[in-house]
Amino acid sequence: MPFPILHTPFVVLSEIISLLEPKEIVTVSFCSKKARRLLKRRHQRREPLGWRLYMIDYGYWARVDIVTPHHSYPVLSAVHISVARYESEHKSIQMNGYKRGFSCDIPVLYFEDRVMGSKMIVDYVTDLFNQDVYGLIMDRNGIWAIEWINNRQEKMLNGLELVENDVYNCYGDAPLNYILRNKGATDYYKLRDKVSDNFRFDGKLGPAIQLSIHSNGHWVTLDNLKNFDFMRIEVEESRLSVSDLHSFLEHWRSGGSRRLAYLQLVFEKDTDFEHFDEELELVEKPNVVDNRLSDEEIANSLDGYSIQRDDGVKATIHFGIRHFVLIHGVVFGGAQKNLGAAGLTIVIVRKDLIGKQQAITPAVFSYKEMIANNSLYNTPPTGGIYTTNLVLKWIKSKSGLNAIYELNLKKSGLIYGIIDNSNGFYHCAVDKRYRSIMNVCFRIGGAAGNEDLEAEFLKGAAERNMISLKGHRSVGGIRASLYNAITLEETQVLATWMNEFQKAHSA
Repeated sequence: MPFPILHTPFVVLSEIISLLEPKEIVTVSFCSKKARRLLKRRHQRREPLGWRLYMIDYGYWARVDIVTPHHSYPVLSAVHISVARYESEHKSIQMNGYKRGFSCDIPVLYFEDRVMGSKMIVDYVTDLFNQDVYGLIMDRNGIWAIEWINNRQEKMLNGLELVENDVYNCYGDAPLNYILRNKGATDYYKLRDKVSDNFRFDGKLGPAIQLSIHSNGHWVTLDNLKNFDFMRIEVEESRLSVSDLHSFLEHWRSGGSRRLAYLQLVFEKDTDFEHFDEELELVEKPNVVDNRLSDEEIANSLDGYSIQRDDGVKATIHFGIRHFVLIHGVVFGGAQKNLGAAGLTIVIVRKDLIGKQQAITPAVFSYKEMIANNSLYNTPPTGGIYTTNLVLKWIKSKSGLNAIYELNLKKSGLIYGIIDNSNGFYHCAVDKRYRSIMNVCFRIGGAAGNEDLEAEFLKGAAERNMISLKGHRSVGGIRASLYNAITLEETQVLATWMNEFQKAHSA
């Protein structure tokens, strides 16, 4: 007799399915092929909001977890067949070359080849929920899964977590080196495995959002710290010296590590910071914090010293015999042409600033009033909001902000490379440390520019379907706007024309 619920109209079934937890959905999917098709159809039509799929590969077992905004659910597991001997025979059945059973309320598949089993459960759950793998948690023997996952899906893994397994009595230098040298994630890296005292890394890592080295951070050098391109960095058991920190802060002051918003070092041994503030000319208690940090992180770092970058950005430094913390504030500017149309403003404001505006500030510019009225104090620019929503979805489809950032670095690097290697034919007056990756401004024919050459360049560009390259009327020259909508291929057209134009006038 058919399962009665399968005769229910799809609209009603969809509502019933929406009440199921992820692990219940996976369990029900094993009831029959029809049940699986029904569940799969529902999730192809409606992607669950905020759900993230994680693969865990550890020791003799692997598992797939679904993390929702409120809970984490193990949904399917693969275990080596040897473990099945300890399970009661009535709990598992033989089918399709593997055993299937239940443990801790989720389905468990037993395999001779556990790697094959790991792949099978990931394929099954990603297909059922129409979801890519978001994060990978593994011990050193799970390194194989990084390349496998990134090859099987269009979007790169968002995060990697390397955990320690007490079964291994040797150091994990090679696996860690592989992770550091082969960019496998777009957002975060969490590294917990033990490495030898001799382990060193001489490359670069990032750009991404978070790097956490939980214990065994003794290998992180000053050069590593300078070459890690992350918004937040946490290192435990650090062996960096006070001299190293002096050098890093000078590097930061001069414009290095520009994306860094939070740095926390926990030292392996007591560290003497005597006269540290005097030597760096620090000012006490500035309370400059970053909106991207949690309330707890902000509260723990309000007391400290102020340090200012050459471009005016300030930071708070907090230090003691076993720790060092740096937090700097961020100015969020306008993003029209990249995020949305002019007329729409997105504001990220620190909580402690709300309600502290000047008395003369109009209500429409009061963050307190805006928040109290759910951002609807005045008539919202609905067209701009709608467009921005489409742009945000597009950015997500392109693997997120970090992927767009890397692409923009390639585009601007292509044009700046031609400028810097033109022997002065093309000239950019902006210091390399402060160059924009959106608007590449330059003159042709030397630092002062040759207006006849520039007019000829613009005419040839227009013939190649490149318009609006003329610089602002107040400064002249050329301005190549490489906004997010401009592709690498379109940038290459400009690069080719620049090379051709220089060659034609170099005789």
